[in-house]
Amino acid sequence: MYEAFVIDGAQAVATEIAWMRQAGLEVRGTVGHGSKAAFGAENFEVFQGRAKGRQRTTDTLREPEQITHDGQNAWVHVLDEDTLGLDYEGNDIFWQKQVCVEYGATRTVDGWCWNRRFDRDAPGSLAFCSQEAMLADIARLEPGCCVVLTIHPCYYGYRHRPDAGPTLVLDRQARVVSAELGWQTWSPRAMVATHERNDDPRLARQSFAVANDLGMLDVDPARSRERREASRRVLLLDGGALADPGLAPQSGVGRVIESVLSADGLTAAALTLAHPGMGLARLYGWLEWGLAKFRPTDIVLGITTRELAWSMPTLWSTATGLSAKYPAGVCLVPGKDGQPEVRERSSGWIVRQRTPRIIETWPSTEVPIERTMSERTLPRVEGVDAEAFVGACLEHTTCRARESGARVLIALTDTGPGWADQSLERGYRERVRRWTEAAGAELIDPTAGYRSLEAEGIAITRPNGSLSVDAHRVLGLSVATAVRA
Repeated sequence: MYEAFVIDGAQAVATEIAWMRQAGLEVRGTVGHGSKAAFGAENFEVFQGRAKGRQRTTDTLREPEQITHDGQNAWVHVLDEDTLGLDYEGNDIFWQKQVCVEYGATRTVDGWCWNRRFDRDAPGSLAFCSQEAMLADIARLEPGCCVVLTIHPCYYGYRHRPDAGPTLVLDRQARVVSAELGWQTWSPRAMVATHERNDDPRLARQSFAVANDLGMLDVDPARSRERREASRRVLLLDGGALADPGLAPQSGVGRVIESVLSADGLTAAALTLAHPGMGLARLYGWLEWGLAKFRPTDIVLGITTRELAWSMPTLWSTATGLSAKYPAGVCLVPGKDGQPEVRERSSGWIVRQRTPRIIETWPSTEVPIERTMSERTLPRVEGVDAEAFVGACLEHTTCRARESGARVLIALTDTGPGWADQSLERGYRERVRRWTEAAGAELIDPTAGYRSLEAEGIAITRPNGSLSVDAHRVLGLSVATAVRA
């Protein structure tokens, strides 16, 4: 209240308590929410005798004190709980030593920051998991353990009844063609919000994230001097799971990599350049940018079940409305012999845009785009063999990356469909394996980890078909383990 609204925060707390009591509510205590990192003090420090890490002490009551954070002033140690008729402050549960406490808080679509999953001695073991996994953990807790769950309502939409879906949802996914990177990114520093429906309206969820200065759902700022000078710099390029707008950036693959490598005593930074629908042919442009600006020691290229379509100029041009002849970024296109050649960004891309059109099937066939990897052969597109072209794109990209001295790894990053059907999964894994071997690169295959989750009864996909936060965790550990090797 002091810092965001520039009003008397302490008086606002007292006024709100009085208003609720006048409305007939029995207010016996408080649970302060907010962190010292965000505001310079914990919210419960507005009460006399309160400080983080210990319960209230009446023998060390302090005079009101003014603090300054990010140029804003606030007061702490102002209110007296006894005078306000308050019996408890909920955060006390964390400072006592008599009862076991486990804590969880919602952070994104079906994503809980669940401390039971966080082991400071286990590299890469970030705290994020699905509600399903968290409830399974809770069921295994010893009797008498106290479970504290913080539910942020914003992730569930606006509801009138608990058994009904949200009456107001938000889908905000503003895209721009990046002046720096080329190709489409999220609008830099803008909110990216997605609403994921469910057959059970009680499980409909909402996600919120803010794109960084590069238009990516990744750390911000992405190019600090500290990150550019890290001893291990990992560049992640993808159009699949790593580009999922429903995933909390702080639980992404890049953060798992940094956690694993940092546990080895290394300074580590992972930079993610990912956007839904990007294929190898266009990711090549982001690779060139990354080599110049980030100087990666390791490069991870993601490939999904839609790679054949996302790298063929005729198909991605139709789907995005961007010209392949006058591209909005550096890319690889088929030459006269069908082999990839580099096409530089054209200043005329903006006047050659068209209306994007959805492509559901491969040209001249009834094969859905998401199932093309399960087909033994596909018709050529404008005389170009798609499988041969994509394989050559991977070889060209791998060679370019190696020229910089970077190590190259290829990851299976399908968002969900590739793991739901056995024939598609086999075709997908086999094709990517062949391409990877021909390029002389290393393959990262998270399939075994996904199957382990399923054996535990934990779903690897969300209701919309995208990978669950648990599957993302498996993918992150698979990539981090490979990079670490």
